[in-house]
Amino acid sequence: MTRKRWLLYLLINALVSALVTVSILYVYDRLYRNAAIPPSIATPLTPITPAALPSNTLQVVVLGAGDLENERVVLQYNGPLSLDLSGWRIKDEDGFVYVFPNFTLASGGAVQLHTTQGTDTPIDLFWGLPQAIWESGETLMLFDRTGTPRLNYTVP
Repeated sequence: MTRKRWLLYLLINALVSALVTVSILYVYDRLYRNAAIPPSIATPLTPITPAALPSNTLQVVVLGAGDLENERVVLQYNGPLSLDLSGWRIKDEDGFVYVFPNFTLASGGAVQLHTTQGTDTPIDLFWGLPQAIWESGETLMLFDRTGTPRLNYTVP
């Protein structure tokens, strides 16, 4: 193969590689960039008051019950505006209580409350308990900051 032909193939290869890379980055940016940013960071939040909270907008599930490393409460909110959870409480039947810090959940957003220790993020909160607390048949209770019960959930 001559030197000119080798150089031509090298340039074509570099051009094709660059085009493929740019195409992949463009598609990734369009499809996944906004999904990777939690809505609570990406958009300004307009809180809704607990009294105006529409019914069936909060959903909760306990995952990994009995396994400290995997045990977590997932709270999803499907209301029209963001929901200020600051001061809200999750309580179990044995008297364990978690009080939400200054925290706002965006419309369509979810938060995971891990039983174990860790560092809070916009989508993961940590209770900091040394043992798992949820078990089948136990009831989780969610109260707003005024102490009004908002949700009961029985762990399957």
